[in-house]
Amino acid sequence: MVTVESDSVKKSHAVFTSKTFQSHQQRNLLRLIDSRIIHPMNNIESIQPNSTPRVLALADHLGHPNGRIHGGTTYFVNHYPAMACFTNLITCFLSSRHPAATHLQEKNITPIFLNRGKWNPLALWDIFRLIKNRKVDLLHLHSEKSLIIGGLLSSTLGIPSILHIHDAIPLKYPLLPLQRWAIKKISAAILITDELRDHAINEYGFPPERINIINYGMDLSPFQRVSPKAKNNIRRELLIGPHAPVISLVGRVNRDKGQLEMITAMRTVVKTHPTAKLFIVGDGPAMNECREKVDTLQLTEAVLFLGQRNDITEILSASDLITVPSMWHEGFGFVALEAIAAGRPVVAFNSGGLRNTVIHSKTGLLVKQGDVEGLAKAVTELLGDPARMKSMGEEGRKHAEKFSIHHHIKKLKKVYHIVLKQKNKKLHFHTSPYHS
Repeated sequence: MVTVESDSVKKSHAVFTSKTFQSHQQRNLLRLIDSRIIHPMNNIESIQPNSTPRVLALADHLGHPNGRIHGGTTYFVNHYPAMACFTNLITCFLSSRHPAATHLQEKNITPIFLNRGKWNPLALWDIFRLIKNRKVDLLHLHSEKSLIIGGLLSSTLGIPSILHIHDAIPLKYPLLPLQRWAIKKISAAILITDELRDHAINEYGFPPERINIINYGMDLSPFQRVSPKAKNNIRRELLIGPHAPVISLVGRVNRDKGQLEMITAMRTVVKTHPTAKLFIVGDGPAMNECREKVDTLQLTEAVLFLGQRNDITEILSASDLITVPSMWHEGFGFVALEAIAAGRPVVAFNSGGLRNTVIHSKTGLLVKQGDVEGLAKAVTELLGDPARMKSMGEEGRKHAEKFSIHHHIKKLKKVYHIVLKQKNKKLHFHTSPYHS
């Protein structure tokens, strides 16, 4: 593991705060740019022609605190190794090391962790040095902090940059003006679903002609080659009979992910299917609230809290259907894709990018967001119709093929090529398993 530690600085440096950003912190940031970036940039060596592009992939963090993962974690672990097949890829995270870095290392990706606190302006200097030392050709930005840093450096150094928008979280003051300014310096945007187009245009201010839609991809093989014994092994471990209906909800346990709504729905489900079990897989800030809800509704026999698991493919195999009752605008929903790849139908709230994987009445059922009664009804109906669940599972496997890593890389490569060509970079992509 290679970790870039922060410079030793005797004087305390202020971080961005909502009350002081527009005045004091913005002036400090601009002074830092002027003193440490604008003048040294003349020393950067010119890009050598006909070389594989050096891409710096920059993100705020690899995962949530305490080792928890999110959709971004899944994206980085799945896609960075594939990206490294056709670029000289440098991966960097502004925060401290996350345990998921091990998965990247196993795939020959050595991430850099700057270990900078939130909105620490010295991260700007760290990234400048990284760009200079590695002679970066292209910035691939993945989050709001990296957007600001990337926009500033892209403008100053004349390096093209791409912003990857993964969700529909609104931009917030006091950073909004600087983020809007940074957007003007970005060469192109990548959206994970078409549902984010209006968000990119209206919230970020992106010109429509600079927007590209590239759905997430995933290595589908682990979900297609799971051991036939996995289902019985998991059920045996959890003391569940082979014929008990099992519903799984996988994800961070918080208000946005809908665990409370699904627990409430289980009160109705067990009236028709008294042996039904709900697996709550994951951890998070709403865990105690969920446990209290289960106790209040007297569902302790029906709801099992499995915590963090490393055997999600086996958990999906042991389940009859998967629920994704997301209470916010889901950017994509990796869990839904994993479920259909595993041949399991999905019942989900009709939220954002979930519509890309959960095709109503084909790969699962979509319910109006927040409709707990509708959620309970959909789950109950499917559990009572095994033939329909099997048919949806088969359709799901077929549909999942559209979200392979190959398709994602093919489109990503095209965007890289266009952006670099516009900047007159005479670069080529070397061949790889994802070459097209």
